Amino acid sequence: MNKQYLVASSEEGLETWPPFVVEANSPEQAIDKFLRQIYSKDPGFQEFVQDMSINCSFIERFFIATDAEKAQFDQSGRVDYDLEVIAKRVRDFFVNAPDLGEKFLRYMDTRDENELDDSVFEFISAADPRGVLALALDSIPRLR
Repeated sequence: MNKQYLVASSEEGLETWPPFVVEANSPEQAIDKFLRQIYSKDPGFQEFVQDMSINCSFIERFFIATDAEKAQFDQSGRVDYDLEVIAKRVRDFFVNAPDLGEKFLRYMDTRDENELDDSVFEFISAADPRGVLALALDSIPRLR
């Protein structure tokens, strides 16, 4: 049975990310709906995904994944990488949607933004729900 949940960011101010009332079967489903239908469409989020710089972008997770890679980057600002290792990490991230992983790899190779359709942004946004909370509306105290 669907309930109503107030979904909001626990890390951003309400002015930046206003809360939404989402109908869902569970808090997890409400968060997933919010991430896929709202957050994935945000221009700032899409720029974060499209950014091909290794530092402070989505692709950083593929280039700087080990402690040794982090240490090297912190010390030198450089990362030595093997394209096959990067491709494997991308495919591992998209393991539940391999076709989207292949699209993302093509984007990394060509920078063709047409490869990054809504389904890619939705998958990436929903992959990490940290920082988003869902509260059942009927559990929120009311003042009268």
